Amino acid sequence: LNGQLAILLTVPDMDTIKEQRSILLFKAPPGLKEFPDSGSMNEQNLLAQQWVHVEVPFLQTHSTQTYRSIYGRRSHYPLRPRIASTIHAAMGNTYPSIVTSVIAPDGGTTYFLWESAQVVVLLSRTRFAIQIHFIGDRKATIDHLLDILQKRNRFMDQIEQLLQNLCRRTRLDAELERRLRSTTTIIHPSIYLPLSSPIGRICCVYILVSTTQIAYSYIGTTRNLGKRITEHNSGQGSTSTNIPYLRPWAVYGYITDFSSKEQRYRFESTWKSRCRRE
Repeated sequence: LNGQLAILLTVPDMDTIKEQRSILLFKAPPGLKEFPDSGSMNEQNLLAQQWVHVEVPFLQTHSTQTYRSIYGRRSHYPLRPRIASTIHAAMGNTYPSIVTSVIAPDGGTTYFLWESAQVVVLLSRTRFAIQIHFIGDRKATIDHLLDILQKRNRFMDQIEQLLQNLCRRTRLDAELERRLRSTTTIIHPSIYLPLSSPIGRICCVYILVSTTQIAYSYIGTTRNLGKRITEHNSGQGSTSTNIPYLRPWAVYGYITDFSSKEQRYRFESTWKSRCRRE
C-alpha cells in the first residue's frame, strides 16, 4: 500500500487469520489524506470515490538481530492502524467510538481485565457505552464484564464517592444565587466522566476538583477553559494545581456570560473568599 490510507470494511474471521489467507481492503486514491464520513463508508460509495480493491497477503520478514545472539522475525499482515492506543494512554480524551477486547482470542479462557475499576476507565473513554465495540466471542465478553463488575476492590468506593460528589448540585447562599441569576449562567455536567467531557474555548470562572484527592478543589478564571485545563493537568497551570499527586484535575463546573473582564475577576475573588471562610 506504500503508506496510503486503506479501509477494512469486514473484519476477517479467525479461520482466515489462522490459515494466513489474504484479506481484502479498499485502498485510497493517491494523495488522499482523510477518511470519508462513516455514513458513506460502504463498498458502493468507496468504489464511486475511486477507492480500489486490494488484497493484502500474510507476510513473514527476514530474521534480524534483536539483542546480541537473539534473532527474530515477524509474521503479520503489513498494515498499521491509523490510530491505535491503550485505554489508559487515551486518558483525558473522549472518542466518537473505540474498538477493544476484554478477552484473548483463545475461546475466552484468558482475560485482559481483572478489576471493576478497569471497566469504569474503559467506559469513560466514550460518551455512550454503545460507542464501544468489543472484539471476541460475544457471550464470553458479556459474561466476563458482568462477572468483573460485581467484584469490589479498593478503588470502587473512592470512584463511587467521587462520582456522587461531582454530580451533586450544591446549594448557593442567597446573595451568590442572586448574582448568578442577574449576571451569569452556571453550567453543571449532567453526567460526570473524569476528564472526558470535551471542552472548547470558553471564557469563564471555573472550579476544578482533584480526581485523586476529592477534598481538594481550585477556582480560577480564563479566556480558554479547554486550553487551561490542559495546562493544569500538564503541570503548567497554577502553583496550587502543579502538585503531582493531585493530578489529574477535572472540571466540576464553570460560570460564564460576564459583561466584562473586571466583573469576571471580581466574581472569582468573591468566590475564593467565600470558600476560604467556609
